[in-house]
Amino acid sequence: MMDHLKDNESFLKALTTSHGKQAKALIKTAKSKQLDAVCEIILNVIREVIVIPKKLFKKAKKYKNIIRRLAEKTLSRKLRRKWMTKYIPIIKSILASALPLISVVLSAI
Repeated sequence: MMDHLKDNESFLKALTTSHGKQAKALIKTAKSKQLDAVCEIILNVIREVIVIPKKLFKKAKKYKNIIRRLAEKTLSRKLRRKWMTKYIPIIKSILASALPLISVVLSAI
C-alpha cells in the first residue's frame, strides 16, 4: 500500500489542488498505478483506517455506492477512470482530507 502512495504522492497532491477541468485531465491521463493509489486511499477511508471529518462523511454518504465500487480491486480501469472523472468533486474532497495524514506517515517511513 505505502509503495503506491509514496510513488504517486506528487500526483495525489496535484489532483487535490487542481481545478475542475485540470483534475479531469489528470484522471484521464493517469497511469494505472496512479488510479490504484486513489482507490487505495478510498478503501482506507471506507475501512476507517483514515478518518475524514464528519461533515465530509455526511456529504460522501450520497455517493456511497460509487465510492464502494471504486474501492473494489476487480473494477476495470476504464470504469474507474469514468467514475472518477464524473464524481471528481467528492473524490478530491476525500483525498484532500486524507492527504495530510498520509504525508505525515510517508515522511516517517
